Amino acid sequence: MKQFLWISALCVLVFSGCDSEEEEMQENTLYSEQIAALESGVITPGLVEMSTKITTMVQSISDFTNDVQPATLAAARQSLFDARIAYQSLSMMRFGPAETLDLQARANTFPADTTAIENLIQSGATIGIQNDEVGFAAIGWLLYGYGNEADVLNAYTTDTYIAERKSFLNATAENLANLFNEHKAAWDNGYRSSFRNAAGASAGSAMSLYVNGLVKDYETLKREKLALPLGLLTLGIPLPEKTEAYHAGYSLSLAKAHLEATRKAFTGGDGSGLDDLLDELDAYHSPSNQTLSNAILNLFDAGEAALNLLSDPLTAEIENNPDLVEAAYDELQAAVVLLKADMPSALGISITFTDNDGD
Repeated sequence: MKQFLWISALCVLVFSGCDSEEEEMQENTLYSEQIAALESGVITPGLVEMSTKITTMVQSISDFTNDVQPATLAAARQSLFDARIAYQSLSMMRFGPAETLDLQARANTFPADTTAIENLIQSGATIGIQNDEVGFAAIGWLLYGYGNEADVLNAYTTDTYIAERKSFLNATAENLANLFNEHKAAWDNGYRSSFRNAAGASAGSAMSLYVNGLVKDYETLKREKLALPLGLLTLGIPLPEKTEAYHAGYSLSLAKAHLEATRKAFTGGDGSGLDDLLDELDAYHSPSNQTLSNAILNLFDAGEAALNLLSDPLTAEIENNPDLVEAAYDELQAAVVLLKADMPSALGISITFTDNDGD
């Protein structure tokens, strides 16, 4: 009898060990194919596009400061717009080198502290120190903020601080380019491999980092880019100066590009995405009687349609059509629970960031 019990116990231990080894093997390969597809279909193309656009922006701004005229100003402005559009696809990257470099804060803190920037220029400083003195918003001020086109041209031809302003503009553009180049180099030279190899669903895995980055970035879209300037977070007091591109006047275009970038991050672009993964897992959204992936995509469609009812400048819409802006916010807000709760639950991912958004 004792021998039988000992053999039985040994069998239990053996099979338990086998189960444990199998579970570990599954965890080591879980989502590995999807992560490779998302990295090659979403992240790397975004990094390449950003590198191209930021290089063009630096050159166009240099051309403008070397030859101040309407044509070079227009080219510099266009290159800034193109770089800001490209950035929307990198906004969700809040892990790895982006986290180490504090990429989002340094590149896209808005609005710019224009008083501080002008004080720095007048003091002869070539670059800002604080996040709201550098990045896209600062360049937006320097290319748009002095008034109409003639006023901006005068700021670089007849103003007291012509040389200082040119130097500050060039240095700010180059500083931003260096930031993105450093980020891409860190990704290419080691982190890409680490990311692809971080399989599983636990905190710190590639899928966890990707999903958390996507969700947090979506919060930025509907909160900072719509709710805050509309006044939904300030007791109904509109703050139009808080829009992303207040001086340039194309905040709505950036919001639309941001939503499209979110859709691409979800679908994987032309490759396999989170939508395909949710379908493989048979994730279903009972309240809308459809697959979870379709429910999310339909809400993206509704958000896009609502944004398309608006026009730039967003500041004018906030002033004249606040109900339409709030309707767009509501459509974007509707997707939050699905992205932040339903999707992570289906994937076995925990949302690790905290906010006070009050979903």
